[in-house]
Amino acid sequence: MHVSAFKWVRDQVGEFRGGQFLRDVDTVVEFGSLDINGGIRGAFPASVSWWGIDVQDGSGVDEVADAADWTPVAPVDCVVCCEVLEHTDKGAQICRSAARALRPGGLFVGTCAGPERAPHSAIDDAPIRDWEFYRNVDADLLEVWLHSAEFRGFHTDYGRGGHDLYWAAWT
Repeated sequence: MHVSAFKWVRDQVGEFRGGQFLRDVDTVVEFGSLDINGGIRGAFPASVSWWGIDVQDGSGVDEVADAADWTPVAPVDCVVCCEVLEHTDKGAQICRSAARALRPGGLFVGTCAGPERAPHSAIDDAPIRDWEFYRNVDADLLEVWLHSAEFRGFHTDYGRGGHDLYWAAWT
């Protein structure tokens, strides 16, 4: 996890709803929770109930599942999705899944590879294999996905000189 991506998530969660959200957040689901190069859990209080979803098992994964199809047992306060959308052709479905998982007033926050980022593997951060899907995501495409998921509002930002795309969306 890049330091700037970690800081983006931490800041968005900390500033959401005038800083009240972080005090109220009890449940977080992370889409793409496999810890390949550092995780995002440290951006949240230790008291938060955390559930990690990923398509492959490993460190940080509580449930092996496809985030595009996943439904929680009960609505959650926050869905985090870092460094995932560039590795799947199901970006729109993942955004819709996040919106379905959130309670009213919930936050969907994340990062993905922006237009200037070099392709990289979802398995081990090495060069992508011939059979892996990869697509850099620009703000226009992400905004289409967030609109289709019917979030009440959102904002996007490029970080690291266009290497990363960051977002926060709310229900």
